[in-house]
Amino acid sequence: MTEQEAVQESIEHWERMILWVDGLNNKNDRPNDDKMTDAIDESWYGEYCLLCKEFKGCQACPLKISFGVCTNDDSKNAWKLVRHSKTWKGWLKNANKMLKQIKSLEKLKVMI
Repeated sequence: MTEQEAVQESIEHWERMILWVDGLNNKNDRPNDDKMTDAIDESWYGEYCLLCKEFKGCQACPLKISFGVCTNDDSKNAWKLVRHSKTWKGWLKNANKMLKQIKSLEKLKVMI
């Protein structure tokens, strides 16, 4: 898989998750990755992320190169905001930030 294919797959992954959360009735509930995984067989954690799968160890990950490591609270990477969301409503806001960051990688065409 090429870098751009991994970026495109990641975009589609985040779009599917956002669509699912957008359809929830109570967005004031606390986000639950198990609930999401049961419903759509994916969540916002690394085992479902094509970028994480393709760029093990993060070194050549285009998201890491552009925004920093996902798990680093001091980075510009929006994943930590998704992870620490208190409600599904907040999760949606932060997931859209994450999606915007991933989409920006298409434009940058970061080269390994």
